[in-house]
Amino acid sequence: MRKYHFERILLWFFISFLLGCEPPKMDNKVACVTLGNTNLSIPTQYFLPGFPPTLVPSQGLDKDVGELLEIPLRDLGYQKTGTGYALDLTFLVTPLNMHHPQTRRPPTVLKAWRGYGSYKNRIIEFDNVTQLYRIYGTKYRRSWQFFKSYPDSSMNYDEKWVAGCSIKFSEKKLSNFSSITCKTMYLYKDVHIQMTFSGMYIDLIEEFKVKIRNLFKDWETESCELN
Repeated sequence: MRKYHFERILLWFFISFLLGCEPPKMDNKVACVTLGNTNLSIPTQYFLPGFPPTLVPSQGLDKDVGELLEIPLRDLGYQKTGTGYALDLTFLVTPLNMHHPQTRRPPTVLKAWRGYGSYKNRIIEFDNVTQLYRIYGTKYRRSWQFFKSYPDSSMNYDEKWVAGCSIKFSEKKLSNFSSITCKTMYLYKDVHIQMTFSGMYIDLIEEFKVKIRNLFKDWETESCELN
């Protein structure tokens, strides 16, 4: 039985070599990160270079330090279909504290909703593809804010805001949604999550919200000191 199992493994590696495939990387290492009062045990392969996690198991990171993560869409349950789902999602996770209020929305969101400051001469368009309202700050239309409804005099901009997007520097104009980069924000307890993603996933924002919440719930641990 063992011989048969060993032969199957050798056959699998041989086929992978012929097809030019690499065997899956198994990385079970995790780093415990403390953000505010929330402890997260995050797989180390998600940390981007330049933002190294604390690798000492008995220590968590400083509560006021953020982390930059990159998570493949396949790890959120999405599969590649043609040109779709080809890019990863980037996350900047930071703690909420007295310097970072609960909403953590960029100032441009309120400016776009109320029409003042850099959005004093705003341009409002309805996007038929996304079924969202696009608000530009200038006539050059290189960046904008997406909202679920037409802006009014109320202060419910926070629940109406979807994402802030801009055309990539390498693009001269908006040709398709893959040529734009968007950012949105989520909260998990006292952890602020800023997500950067390709504009072609704008219709998946609500799905992402649920999947990210579930992912952070799986990562949460009682104490970093015990891990």
